[in-house]
Amino acid sequence: MRIFKKKKDFPTKIFVIGSLFGLLILGAFIFLIKINLFSINQFEQRRMVSQEKYSSKDPFITKVLTLKDLIKTPIINDFDPRQGSENGKVAIVYFTDFECGFCYQQEKEIRKVMAEFEDDVFLIRKDYPKIDTNTFSWRASVAGRCALEQGKFWKFHDALYEEISSKGKIDNNKIESEEYSSPDFFASLASDLGMRKSLFKNCLEDEEIITLIQDNIIEAEALGISGIPFIYINGKEIMGEINYEDLKKIITKELEGRD
Repeated sequence: MRIFKKKKDFPTKIFVIGSLFGLLILGAFIFLIKINLFSINQFEQRRMVSQEKYSSKDPFITKVLTLKDLIKTPIINDFDPRQGSENGKVAIVYFTDFECGFCYQQEKEIRKVMAEFEDDVFLIRKDYPKIDTNTFSWRASVAGRCALEQGKFWKFHDALYEEISSKGKIDNNKIESEEYSSPDFFASLASDLGMRKSLFKNCLEDEEIITLIQDNIIEAEALGISGIPFIYINGKEIMGEINYEDLKKIITKELEGRD
């Protein structure tokens, strides 16, 4: 006779222990999730407080200064073309462009009044050309800087204006002809004025010269200049067209205030 043994029931203790262990793991997992969510929430709250703090007008918070904050008046240095008295009490700073016909007329008024106050006034000329390097505007600015390198900026300046105005090009502000924009044209003009032609032509590609013009443009934009001609007299903006008589009055007033 074969005897069949009955299978034992699954122990109750093992089931209870297993269930408790599972509940313990689940509870720990839920706890960790809550801790993580709490940490994220705390971080977000601190971030929002920090943003509000640093975006406020707290006088003790150091502001990151921009160029507009630093430049309130034109920069006077030895890099820009200068004309007039070395010891002048009145500085005229003039943002201009060789292509601008009105700038040319305005400059005549400035130089006329400078002749009268020759011991008291000096002029700083700053380039504000079109940024397009293929235009006469840009190339003439570079050529002018190269003439300055050889100490003949003003001679080149006057000769260039005389050349293009004699052809009627300066009056309508459209000087796009290759004849007036080519390196050969500028180099030939420089040579006629006694400059070293090869040195001048090499200068037309000089990165340092280009940087000086770019610096003038950056300065103009930081000052908020939107158009040319634009004049400053001892750091004060002169808005719109100004004639000889008005310039004379302003300069006289500046000189009286400095006596």
